[in-house]
Amino acid sequence: MSNRPLWFGLQHLGTGRQVSAAMNNQGDAVVVYVRPGTDILCYRVGQFSPDGVSMLWRDEQTYDLGYFPSVSLNDDGVVISVQETNNGISRRMFYRVGRLSGPLIKWGPEQPHYDTGFRPSVSINNSGCIAEVHQSANVLFPYNLHCWFGNVDQNTLTVRWSGNAQFSTGSVPNVSLNNNNQLLVVQKTRGDGWALWYRTGKANLAAGVLVFNPENPSIGDGFGPRVSMNDRGDALMVNVTADILRSNTTQVRVGSLDSAGTALWSYPETVGDNSNDMTVALDNLGESLLTGRFSIGSDSISTRKGFYLTDRSNWMKGISPLLAAKSLRSVILPGTHDSGTSSVTSNSNFSPDAPWEVTKMPRMLVELFARAQGLTIAEQLQAGVRYFDLRPAPDGVELRFAHSLFGDLVLPAIDAVSAFLDSHPLEIVILDFQHFFAMGDAEHDRLLGHLQHTLAGKMIPPGNPSNMRIDDLWAQGKQVAVIYTPAGGGQRILDRHRNIWNRNQYVRSPWANTERMADLRSFLDLETRSPPADRLFVYQGVLTPHWQSYATLSSLEYLARINNETIVSWAEKDWKGRPLNIIMVDFSQFGDLLPAVVRMNIE
Repeated sequence: MSNRPLWFGLQHLGTGRQVSAAMNNQGDAVVVYVRPGTDILCYRVGQFSPDGVSMLWRDEQTYDLGYFPSVSLNDDGVVISVQETNNGISRRMFYRVGRLSGPLIKWGPEQPHYDTGFRPSVSINNSGCIAEVHQSANVLFPYNLHCWFGNVDQNTLTVRWSGNAQFSTGSVPNVSLNNNNQLLVVQKTRGDGWALWYRTGKANLAAGVLVFNPENPSIGDGFGPRVSMNDRGDALMVNVTADILRSNTTQVRVGSLDSAGTALWSYPETVGDNSNDMTVALDNLGESLLTGRFSIGSDSISTRKGFYLTDRSNWMKGISPLLAAKSLRSVILPGTHDSGTSSVTSNSNFSPDAPWEVTKMPRMLVELFARAQGLTIAEQLQAGVRYFDLRPAPDGVELRFAHSLFGDLVLPAIDAVSAFLDSHPLEIVILDFQHFFAMGDAEHDRLLGHLQHTLAGKMIPPGNPSNMRIDDLWAQGKQVAVIYTPAGGGQRILDRHRNIWNRNQYVRSPWANTERMADLRSFLDLETRSPPADRLFVYQGVLTPHWQSYATLSSLEYLARINNETIVSWAEKDWKGRPLNIIMVDFSQFGDLLPAVVRMNIE
């Protein structure tokens, strides 16, 4: 299952044609369009709604005359619009610069034309740098594509343009410039062709030019491509399909730029039938906005807000309006099984939990079933994991996580959690110490002391998780639940420390203990029908090879690679609506766990 945008319902804006929309990282948006049957340019200002699934749009305002406007908006509220003249013969292009002021834009003075051409597209970043692209007005070379570089003077609300250069051939180009000065242009091929192309580059501030990388192969067919790219190099591209059997169907592709200036694009997803004038906007958190006319022959403009999972480390923040009213029991969290085992190798020592039979096996074989994760805990946090299954044991003077072989160091892992929470204040983490092996009082005191020292003030006091609203935890600065099992010496800690959760009292985590998918499904199907509402519930989506099967099965990694997607789909699709909570898997990088979790929290 691909990491695709999640789209919410349509919002009607009014009537118009030749639509363009822009969005910044502060939750502001601007839509511009032409009033039907006129050359009057209009705009509306919007902001993210507290419900997280819609926009609050202000009243329509007029600001200029012309056709085919393109708008861009930076985080400082600076707005630029470019457009063709209303004189179809001269093909002159004009611009206006303004600044957001509440529900309005305070526009600077009208400006003389800066070039000739048609279908201009513009993008501005936080440095005030501007990239503009357009199609040539030269009747002999109508498919030459030209670009301008510019800088906004914020005092006079004017642009200092420098350099007009041809950069490609084609038609109706569209540009996006991010705050790292990365450049992305999409365009249709010249003439009646359907091929869609993209071109990347950089804005060279010192030289005052746009520098393009070599052209890339075609990425598909269609018409009217529009693109938006955030500061991470993530991009959304929207176009109308070229399939005559599905005429005017709107498609969205997601892409990501690499350091070499190439992008990996997904297969297109259909997001609207019989739609045109579509445009797209994307911010750094993955908030997205699709705007246009969703019905052929109609001048009705609508917007459709969406969420695209771009920053996995901040995914709870990204959908915070939708999580706020949920409880710690009702929110869906991604988790990992034997979370601290990424460093297990064939040179690792046997740990005290290893069955006697396993200790007689070659460690090269045991490693394949002792290592349950491919990412460190720090890396898992960045990838979006929020629940950790932790099993400490002493390895000489160190504490390490154990799963037949010793894995990661415990105290540095806790430090990584603390550092992550410091820089991600809306992310909530659960540390479930569900087993202790060979732990004495000294080891427990050392572990608990480190937890209290590094997580001071962030620990969630134990209680009924159904009564703990996420927004209340955010308001209190509580970000981490530390759970202890009474077994293995944990009861002494639970008796002495009120901020530690008793696993027996507050967690339900049934274990199938099977290596067969059919048995796992039957077990989880039964357990997820009516899990307790007053405990955290862990959906253990893991297979457990018995030591007798080690020689015939490949590894936990192999099992996760081929089965995680199915295991996750049971939770998301087959058992949709059941009161799930934590979905735990081996090797969490396989199976699209986080995108599924985000969808389950949203839908």
